[in-house]
Amino acid sequence: MQTIGIFWIFHGRIYSYREKMTDALHQDMEIGHYEYWPTLQSLYPELRDYSYDVIPRGRVLVKNGEVVVYSSQEIIDDTRTRRLIIEHFGLKEARFIYDEHYQKIADLGFDS
Repeated sequence: MQTIGIFWIFHGRIYSYREKMTDALHQDMEIGHYEYWPTLQSLYPELRDYSYDVIPRGRVLVKNGEVVVYSSQEIIDDTRTRRLIIEHFGLKEARFIYDEHYQKIADLGFDS
């Protein structure tokens, strides 16, 4: 089953929130990384010492009928990580697009 959602990659593991993909030409979710982060931290103790924006992250959605993954350059450049995302979300294929919004805050020159 193909899904859309938000994700983080931490020490080679994917942490996510997913929803079933529909046949819609456009599909995204209301929930964002900031809102869902406390839930993940409560489920996974290894995440509790980190802010949501210091771990590589991204979003899977459908835009104009195409599955798109918006993420940081770090994720887009890593073949293994791209494969992990495709498998985790059950995708047949996806286009990966860099979006500065998903860069780790330290990569943008800010302190966490």
